Amino acid sequence: MTDSRLIILETTLSLMNTLKYSSFRQTERKSLPDILFSFVPEQEWASWVGDYMVSATFACFVVLLGMHQSRAIIARRFMFIAGTLYAFRAVTLLITQLPPGYENNNLRCREQVNFTFNLFISRIVEQGIRAGFQVTSALSIAYYLPHKWRILQWIPHLMALIGMVCMIISRTHYTIDIFIGYWLSNFIFRVYHAFCEVDIFMERRKSVLYGLWMLWIVEWLEDDIVPGKVENKFELPLDGFLRFFLGSQAVKHHKQISIVSVRFA
Repeated sequence: MTDSRLIILETTLSLMNTLKYSSFRQTERKSLPDILFSFVPEQEWASWVGDYMVSATFACFVVLLGMHQSRAIIARRFMFIAGTLYAFRAVTLLITQLPPGYENNNLRCREQVNFTFNLFISRIVEQGIRAGFQVTSALSIAYYLPHKWRILQWIPHLMALIGMVCMIISRTHYTIDIFIGYWLSNFIFRVYHAFCEVDIFMERRKSVLYGLWMLWIVEWLEDDIVPGKVENKFELPLDGFLRFFLGSQAVKHHKQISIVSVRFA
């Protein structure tokens, strides 16, 4: 039952991408004033550098996901956080369409083409990877890396920083877009994991965090996962496949001891 509900939830979040049709609505207005645009001229080369940084950061997360023993839990959380961020972005694009930040919109913007399903899907994938995956990927790597590998977290952080700077100086996004996107990504990621680390279900409902509607969905999404912090440990992907194939019990992370239970024990 839980797997079915998870599929329904992830499908619902994916369908929010249909709001991306607003990106097809071109505008001929000039770009809005931006503080960094006033000091740094448009750098066209930074656009493809930013794309490479986004792709490299996400690739690092995929490697971590493949090696982590709790890869299914991490993938579920990542998809929910990225889907939530993209849903927010899609709604804001639907409500208000800002003009592109390029100095010459006719030169940099794509020509208006006939609306087709294949074109629509390709734009969703392109914009989705750039919009929500980079910061979330870097945060996930830092959070789920085993302790002895913690120093490696600075690599995706650096790539994410370079990617965000390139998005601004290439005029792909306004500075306010990057600023709000970064802090919103951090907020959703931290709140989600702070809620999950509460190691007793009843304590979660007493938490002030439970007042956020998003965490009602998180509680439902995490109902089959032992409360507490995930044990960060690597294993070969084949090991998990063999356990599943042989019908042995899947790896579960250890439940932390509640401070409340220790106090009254």
